[in-house]
Amino acid sequence: MFCFILLLPFETPRWLLLILAFILGLIIDIFSGTMGMHTAASVLMAFARPGVLKMIATKAQYESGVKPGIQDMGFPWFFSYAGLLILIHHFLLFYIEVFRFSEFFTTFFRIILSSIVTLALVILSQYLFLKIKK
Repeated sequence: MFCFILLLPFETPRWLLLILAFILGLIIDIFSGTMGMHTAASVLMAFARPGVLKMIATKAQYESGVKPGIQDMGFPWFFSYAGLLILIHHFLLFYIEVFRFSEFFTTFFRIILSSIVTLALVILSQYLFLKIKK
C-alpha cells in the first residue's frame, strides 16, 4: 500500500492522488474490517505528500519522467521522503486505533517501531526491483 502512494509520479494531480489513496484505504478497510482507519490514514498520507515533496527539495529537482524512487532520486532523498510519509500514516493509524491519549507513550513507541520496520521493507522492495542503469 505504501509503495503505491509513495511511487506515484510527481506529475500526479492532487485530486487523483487523494482519490487513489481513498480507494486503496477503503479496499484495505473492507477486507480487514477496520471501518475507515486505513482510509483516513492513507488520505492523510496522500494529502501530506506534496508538502513533504516541497519540504525536501525544490521543484527544479522533479523533472518530467523522473519517479520518486531510489533509482532516480537516490537513497538519502528516498529515505527522508518515505520515512516522513510512513511516520505520518502510522501516527494517525495507531492513534485512531487506540483512540485515547492515556497510552500516549506506549502508542508512540509502537508507531516508531512499526515505521522503522515498514521503511526497511519499502527500501528492501526498492532494491529488489531496482533496474540497473546502463
